[in-house]
Amino acid sequence: MPGDLDMENLKISYSGIRGIYREGLDEEVARHFGEAFARFCLRLSSSPVLLLGKDTRPSGEALKQGLIEGLTTCDCILGDLGVVPSPTLAIYLAKANGDGGIMVTASHNPPEWNGFKFYSGAESIILDDVHTKELIRIYRDVKKHPSPTAPGPSPTIVNLNEAALRLHLHRVLSSCNAGLIGSEKIKVAIDSGQGAGTLLSLQLLEALGCEIVPVEVKRNSEPIPANLTALCREVHEHGCDVGFAQDLDADRLALVSEKGEAVGEEYTLTLAVRHLLEKFRSARPVVVKNSSSTHLIDHLVKTQGGELREVKVGEVNLSRAFIELMKERRLAFGGEGNGGVIFPPVGYTRDSLSGIALILEALATRKCRLSELVSEMPRFTMLKEKIVMPERRKAEAFLKKCLNLFHGQEHQKVVRWDGIKVIYKDGSWCQVRQSNTEPVVRIIAESQDPARAKEILEAVLNA
Repeated sequence: MPGDLDMENLKISYSGIRGIYREGLDEEVARHFGEAFARFCLRLSSSPVLLLGKDTRPSGEALKQGLIEGLTTCDCILGDLGVVPSPTLAIYLAKANGDGGIMVTASHNPPEWNGFKFYSGAESIILDDVHTKELIRIYRDVKKHPSPTAPGPSPTIVNLNEAALRLHLHRVLSSCNAGLIGSEKIKVAIDSGQGAGTLLSLQLLEALGCEIVPVEVKRNSEPIPANLTALCREVHEHGCDVGFAQDLDADRLALVSEKGEAVGEEYTLTLAVRHLLEKFRSARPVVVKNSSSTHLIDHLVKTQGGELREVKVGEVNLSRAFIELMKERRLAFGGEGNGGVIFPPVGYTRDSLSGIALILEALATRKCRLSELVSEMPRFTMLKEKIVMPERRKAEAFLKKCLNLFHGQEHQKVVRWDGIKVIYKDGSWCQVRQSNTEPVVRIIAESQDPARAKEILEAVLNA
């Protein structure tokens, strides 16, 4: 994109638009994207219903105001959800039969980042690759020929914060056995990272009859073990049964055991899936996961019954799969191994609140500790690394080197439809792919033998 400096500094994919605030992403970019999205939604309605939400990043309010200026250059009905989790916006958009929604968030990215998730369509899911390219085409046209700011009174904006949060809470409570959870009086420490999930998570835990230990700490958004020291300490010191951690837009969930140990983000989805496979065993459910998620999911489906479907990384790919399965009247659930649980009775997007309810229901059903749930499962070691590669050409060259490396090894098969994924004869696997959300190449290696996982990862890093 020569000569398009702000585009060069943005990470653009069907996961949305992300960039560092004031380094390619600012109010003017937001205004142009607001107008572009309004024009995009005019294809659905002559006066589209559009919703806005945001997480708690400091730059969020300024960017939201820029979006509003752009959105209101077109005739639209605008609802402001305020600070809400990303799944809350998606759930309310579907309920309101809205035409589009924008969430101001960079999800798990570092605090200097921000961005926009765009939702559209009857099912209110994130834009796919085709629609994202169309939005970018319109954005470029808006930059060249922006509409003048409408004169006169300020546009009418409806405050929908309480209604949206109330709907999301109702959906989650209706999807779990709240009475069973409440009877166990589970003590929970919750670390929302001072993000968008703070209020709603407390409301959910209170409604489920839990004893709550709020952990109010400012930390990096991504709920990986390195960022959860405060939560681990509070769980241990207060004798909690479980600790929950969310990212800033509350679509991802990580767990801490009663021992004050972070169990790893892959176990959020794994434990939720095992619980649901046991709960709905007779229905032969379908488990949908992405290609980067642990093969422990594959093991669970194989041993406990059910059907497994694997899709490309990207929330929209999971959402589309669930929508099709619902049309077939199949019972389905799953998500991403990074802590992104999707439970269609609540919504088609990753939702940490659904994850919280499912983990609590699993603990209440089995009447055991979280560490016991984890220890019951086979041990898989997953190692993750990322290499910063802003230039796409260099990233593609690195993937080509990795492909040559894999072809020189004994393996069961090489899969090319989502980066490069090699599956070895011993069940170990490795994936190398360009990130949708950061200017990095992600490398994942997994094996039941920790030494083998390390060997595979180091071989790729030295490619």
